[in-house]
Amino acid sequence: MSIFTEFKQLSVNEKVQVLQDLWDQIAESPDQLPVPEWHKTTLDQRKREWESSQDPGEDWDDVKCRLRENL
Repeated sequence: MSIFTEFKQLSVNEKVQVLQDLWDQIAESPDQLPVPEWHKTTLDQRKREWESSQDPGEDWDDVKCRLRENL
């Protein structure tokens, strides 16, 4: 019997638990996760835009307060 066949026989709660366990195991080695090139390109672009911007952004505490008010 294949793993997939066994997985299909689990309850929804059991499937969710298996997925959570798998993700926890993957997250233990983040250096082994591939990063798509377009992610790197996007991050580089955003960093350049931030570095060249005259806008200092917002204070993190102010942002958190505003977000909590909107919950």
